Amino acid sequence: MEYRVSPRNGEEISLLGFGAMRLKTNGTNVDMELAREQFKYAIDNGINYIDTAYLYGNGSGSNERAVGEIIDELGYRDKVYLSTKMN
Repeated sequence: MEYRVSPRNGEEISLLGFGAMRLKTNGTNVDMELAREQFKYAIDNGINYIDTAYLYGNGSGSNERAVGEIIDELGYRDKVYLSTKMN
């Protein structure tokens, strides 16, 4: 994995990020089992930048909540940079 150094704090951020917009849903909620596997694979292989948004998924914040829960469950909170946005 290639990284760039943040000019703000000198930490390395992966050039590739994990875009959570396309996390599979099972109707209304994120498929947590599949998403957990995807996050684990990405982070274990060097990705440390994750992008999400309130409107991703069903538009009620479910994507952001799922991303937060999974990162916490896997113990990766101190390993990733999390980006979200609002409109």
